[in-house]
Amino acid sequence: MPIVGTYFADIERALCEINRVLKTGRSAYIVVSNSVIFNEHVAVDEILSRIGERLGMECDIIIGAYRIADVKPQRIKTRESIVVCRKI
Repeated sequence: MPIVGTYFADIERALCEINRVLKTGRSAYIVVSNSVIFNEHVAVDEILSRIGERLGMECDIIIGAYRIADVKPQRIKTRESIVVCRKI
């Protein structure tokens, strides 16, 4: 899924810049919605959190709301979240 790889490459570049400009102990709050691509649930919040942690940040996920993605022929439960990335 090239679109997914491109999306997360862009996210990683953004997190690198966020990490660069944040002062130690400060946090960035990133609102994301998980996706369904080609009938596969993509846990954007979990992947974003792992990328942030790999870059040396401390990340937590706050789940805001669950929703149903109406992807014909099925409906897939997904969620919207806030990913909190703190520079340590």
